[in-house]
Amino acid sequence: MLEAMRFSSEKKVLFCALVLTGAGWLSGCNRVKPTPPPRLASREQLTVPPSHLVFPVEFDFNTIEKLVNEKLKGTFFHQTIALDAKGDSLRLEISRTEHIRLWWRNKKVRGQFPLRIAGWATVKKAGITIRNAKPVSTDVIIHIESFTRIGRDWNLDFNTKIIQIEWRSDPRLQVGPVWINLRKPIEKVVDSKKQELAAKLDDELKKVVPLPQIIGDLWQKMQQPILINRKKIPVYLVYQPEDITAKILSTTKTNVLEVRVATHGLLSTSFSAVPDFAAIALPAKKDTESTSDSLHLHLRARIPFSKINQVLGPEVIKKPLRYEGYEAIIKKAEVYATQNNRLAVAVDIRGDVHGSVYLTGNVAYDTARERIRVADFGFDVHSEEMLVQSANWLLHDYVIDMFKDKLQVDVGPVWRQLPALISAGIEKGKSGQKINLLIDSLAVRPGQFLVNQDELQMVFEATGKARLELEDQIFAKKSKKTSK
Repeated sequence: MLEAMRFSSEKKVLFCALVLTGAGWLSGCNRVKPTPPPRLASREQLTVPPSHLVFPVEFDFNTIEKLVNEKLKGTFFHQTIALDAKGDSLRLEISRTEHIRLWWRNKKVRGQFPLRIAGWATVKKAGITIRNAKPVSTDVIIHIESFTRIGRDWNLDFNTKIIQIEWRSDPRLQVGPVWINLRKPIEKVVDSKKQELAAKLDDELKKVVPLPQIIGDLWQKMQQPILINRKKIPVYLVYQPEDITAKILSTTKTNVLEVRVATHGLLSTSFSAVPDFAAIALPAKKDTESTSDSLHLHLRARIPFSKINQVLGPEVIKKPLRYEGYEAIIKKAEVYATQNNRLAVAVDIRGDVHGSVYLTGNVAYDTARERIRVADFGFDVHSEEMLVQSANWLLHDYVIDMFKDKLQVDVGPVWRQLPALISAGIEKGKSGQKINLLIDSLAVRPGQFLVNQDELQMVFEATGKARLELEDQIFAKKSKKTSK
């Protein structure tokens, strides 16, 4: 009797192995080896439409007026002119004394440029040269109008014209008992300096409206991956721009120069902080054809099976499966693509069941819960048939539910955080905190799903609105270089 018991305890493993090589039907020594779902060999790719981002950039002309006044100070011109053939002459200085007024209306800059004209006359009378110690002076207001456009280099081109010179008083010089009206010779000087004065104003306006810097920073920063997920495996949002266009708008907003900017490109996810394309130089400016501000994104999310398995493995390996006294341990789990756009999960187990089983399902999106999940999920036909014969306890729903839970991804938090994450990424450009790309909450809809031999691909469509806000620092003066 003792020998029989010893045989039972010591030889059980060998006995089970011998049985398993035969019928394999004894309880507690079940081996399962169903035919696996075939692996997909296709590398088909989803075709994704380009994303469109159309947004306004607004320049407050009150700020521009302030900066122009800070820059255009002091005396602009010095010139000595002949008054007659006798050698009489007039030395003139033209300077700004009062506040320059500028405003924006109907794609034009309009303004008033107050100037003081001071003159020192040298006049010969009866052989005596007379010079006035106190300058003859008069104030004029130059009324300007500037047609504005965006040049191919992204600079705002101002084409200023002087449309009127308003004289507040006539400049009169007293020589003895005689008063000489100097308006005509001064008018000639002012008229000859009109283009020079207009060009100076154009140059200063171009400097204080830094559109090339704004667009250049934005273009460069859009090409940098933006971290959108830090959990387990970092995920980045990558935008590969195709073009960027702009135009000046007619607007009813008071004293606001509004530029509509549009960009188109491909949007996708990546697991790398380095883009897989070479940096694209800012193209020459072209007029946008977009008629309204909008944000229409087509995001291709790509998840390699290697990444899925990297996350899934630690979650399930060595996890015990117990039911009604039976127990098995998961030794390995692998997700891969199979036919009919389905996922397969290969599960190697050891214990009261020894071998491999396979589950399959379709990738789906739960709109209500904003969750990517596996639908129609369960043991494939061959696995189910074998388990019915030898280990039907594994067919209990808890095994299926465990893998369903591990294979679902809540993307709702990502959608809600995405506008802020994109804004934060753009703010890190060369202009620091000076540019704020503000995006309204996104309305997200799922699109196509595709599996190929390497990865799971999904397309999501998102709509909303965006705007670019400029902080005052963007207009700050450039620091002067220290002289050596």
